[in-house]
Amino acid sequence: MAKKMPFTELLDLAPEGDERLSFLGEAGYLWMYLQDYDKAAQVFDGLALVAPNDPVGHLGLAEVYLRQGKYKQADKAASQAVRRKNVSPQTMAYSHVILGQALAAQEKREEAIKVWEKAAELDPDANEAVMARSWIEAVRAVGKLSEEQGQKAES
Repeated sequence: MAKKMPFTELLDLAPEGDERLSFLGEAGYLWMYLQDYDKAAQVFDGLALVAPNDPVGHLGLAEVYLRQGKYKQADKAASQAVRRKNVSPQTMAYSHVILGQALAAQEKREEAIKVWEKAAELDPDANEAVMARSWIEAVRAVGKLSEEQGQKAES
């Protein structure tokens, strides 16, 4: 008998109807919290297949990949999340924050700043906007420090 993957096991346990997607998303984040990134990725990947227009599966995958240091995959998954339609401004802003983190981790600082600026515009008063502005400040500070160190080395 073939061994079931965590996603199919969870699908068997999930309630019917609208609660099913929430249950699966929460299960993926629980696996991530427990640092079982492989199981979390399986759940989020399955969620993205079951509900491709919902950003949660893509966003969860992006977060898992970031934690694993798989920045290109995180970029790809987060890019999928930001392309979803009919999503709350808060979720869309958070998707942009995660995409910005993936870009910054790949040394694409200017692109990351633009994405974070978009996150702050999408929901200006939300925590996601505060996070985005904090990331912008941090990346600019690192860039400024790098420039100063480069100038000192040239002297």
